[in-house]
Amino acid sequence: MGRILSLSNNWWLAAVLSAGCLVAFALEVVISAQIVQVPVVAYFNDHPGEVVAVFAMGGVVDFAITLVLVFYLQQGRTQFDLTNFVLARVINYSVATGLVTSILAMACLITYLLLPDTFIFIAMHFSLGRLYTNALLATLNSRRTLRRAAHIQPSLTVMTTRVVTSTVDDDYPMALRSTKDLPESPMPRS
Repeated sequence: MGRILSLSNNWWLAAVLSAGCLVAFALEVVISAQIVQVPVVAYFNDHPGEVVAVFAMGGVVDFAITLVLVFYLQQGRTQFDLTNFVLARVINYSVATGLVTSILAMACLITYLLLPDTFIFIAMHFSLGRLYTNALLATLNSRRTLRRAAHIQPSLTVMTTRVVTSTVDDDYPMALRSTKDLPESPMPRS
């Protein structure tokens, strides 16, 4: 939700989406606690409203978060090719991770509604947790790639007698961290 808040500066939007996530989480916890007390998988058939609410809320919230992220990232497009390249990659990651999780949550819901006695939806639901984990790991792993793409050449800023370079990533060990690392410029001072 931090990304949505920083992109949109809209507290209400972030609060509504956060509330949806918390409601889906609370429903998951309630159903899990009830199943632990009654260790019979047939519990799902006795409480269809709760199960439908879990799958529907999860799918809708994931889809809404994806739409909001794509909308606000599209607003950030500029005339600079490098910025647009990075934004396009972030949009692709957002769609790939958010849409897949929402589609699987909706598939769980549809499977539960069409075949409630087969418990196929439970296997799909177990996969949903792994999919969320993989989405998080893909997002974390993509940061380094995006940083490298954004910093093909370290930026140079010429000051009166010194050159300062700066990078965001620690993968550039030769990058200067301050002007103290440079020898004095051979240029005459005016």
